[in-house]
Amino acid sequence: MQMAELYLMMKHLQILRGKLAYKEDEYSYEGGMYQLAFERRGPVDLATQVKLHDISQKVAEASRKVEEAELAAWKKQDPQEYARQLQEREAQALQQLIDQQEDERTDQGNFEALEMLDDKYRRLMA
Repeated sequence: MQMAELYLMMKHLQILRGKLAYKEDEYSYEGGMYQLAFERRGPVDLATQVKLHDISQKVAEASRKVEEAELAAWKKQDPQEYARQLQEREAQALQQLIDQQEDERTDQGNFEALEMLDDKYRRLMA
């Protein structure tokens, strides 16, 4: 029973992460996976996942190039705005790193709890 509850909680967490990723960047891989699963009302097949991953990487690369071009334009036109934009992007990158580390800690905690419940289940079944 506890394993089922933990599984459902982890599945719910995965859905919420996908929903947040979609809100933050609908072209991200995680956001796209959430949206596809939501539209299909079920899991996404492997071929579609690979295609979505490739498309997401291309969109991310194009977005990065646009940001670099914007920064170069700001540098030429307004050095103060360039410095502000650069600082803002660094702050965003730092926040993303912090969020990623928090997600990894949450995943590790869920994995450990699932492992503990699995051990209990095996002892009960033995």
